[in-house]
Amino acid sequence: MMVTFIEVFTEYLSVMAFMYKAANQRFQWNKTFFVIAIMEYGIVMGSGKYVDNRVGMIMIYSLLFLYAKIKITHNWKPTVRVFGTMLIGIPVMQILVYYVFKDFMIDLDDYRWYGILVNCIIFVLILLWKEKYIYNLGTKITRFKEVFLVILFVLFFFELLLLYKKDGYITTQVQIQALVSVGGLVLVMVLWMSSEMEKSEKQEELKMYELYTKTFEDLITAIRIKQHEFNNHINAIKCLPYTAKSAKELIAEQNRYCDAVLEDTQIVKLLKLESSPVVCGFLYSKLIFAQSLDINVFYEVDPIKVERFIAVHHFIEITGILFDNAVEALINGDRESHSPNQVILRLSSLEDTKLLLEVANLSRMYPNAQIEEFFVTGKSTKGNNRGVGLSRVKLLTQKYKAELHATNQQYYGDNYLSFRIIFRLDRLFSH
Repeated sequence: MMVTFIEVFTEYLSVMAFMYKAANQRFQWNKTFFVIAIMEYGIVMGSGKYVDNRVGMIMIYSLLFLYAKIKITHNWKPTVRVFGTMLIGIPVMQILVYYVFKDFMIDLDDYRWYGILVNCIIFVLILLWKEKYIYNLGTKITRFKEVFLVILFVLFFFELLLLYKKDGYITTQVQIQALVSVGGLVLVMVLWMSSEMEKSEKQEELKMYELYTKTFEDLITAIRIKQHEFNNHINAIKCLPYTAKSAKELIAEQNRYCDAVLEDTQIVKLLKLESSPVVCGFLYSKLIFAQSLDINVFYEVDPIKVERFIAVHHFIEITGILFDNAVEALINGDRESHSPNQVILRLSSLEDTKLLLEVANLSRMYPNAQIEEFFVTGKSTKGNNRGVGLSRVKLLTQKYKAELHATNQQYYGDNYLSFRIIFRLDRLFSH
């Protein structure tokens, strides 16, 4: 009984040390640590007598997972990563350590002492393992993860083959261990894929920050120039009474001049946004882009913080797709009106719990059935294998549980094709 306790406790030590190291945490002793150790020993002793072996294994792994969640990582995703890595790492280390040191081990009648020795070696190796080694190993594994996956599967099946040759059959415990290890491998691979996607998103976000931060600086420079010009405009307005021939002409000239000044200085509205400078820089870049194509942009911007409702890089992606589509439609002459080319961009706060994003362009009237096809990948008025942008917009709006509406709207006496997205805080944080 004492030998079994030592074997169970040393394996428990190696498992705990591995999870602490995988989480980049310092190994700690606490009451919960010893309570779970005693519970694990009780489960091992009761397995086969009072509890089915498979149920016992599930109970042990459940205790280890809960300990990792409560005492080591505190969050579900890191817990899954640490636990999955342990399910792979410990069996692999046991196999490698045993076959490396077996020729140096003395002959013992009780095979459990071999397990104790292997567990002690693993525990010492884990404690001596430095953080930089983990980083280097993680980098290599990430780079050659396909090869690493094949090696792990070969090791697992090699171990099963040896056990089968030795005993003539594979015990239930070994089968469960193999299944758990493969399950851990699948967990880690899923997390790897997830981390790669997150890494790609972060890189895209960083790229946007680098691009539009410079544009925001250009916006500030342009506003400063407009401010200097505004003083000249005020002086010009003050001089109008000296050039006008009548009061009626003076009023008409003042109105015309003021309208032109207000239209010329509307970029100041962008500073009303309480969002990241990246959002302001992005909107300014789109304004300049449209103006270079002789397209007028009318926009309304409320003092609102976009980040409350949606990640900045996703907001930029959605708005960019809608705005570029609107500009492209105007360039292609997709309208019946002879009014000047115009795009409407509206960013409004509704009841402080909703964010309205609207992009509309002067357009001909579209049937509802044709509008619905805009969001199907491969179907577009631009030709075959197009329409990918709007399908991406639909996917992102679904991710944030937002409402997406595409309709014909009447603005300024003309028909506009309008895309409206409403983000809601209550839906965003609901389960």
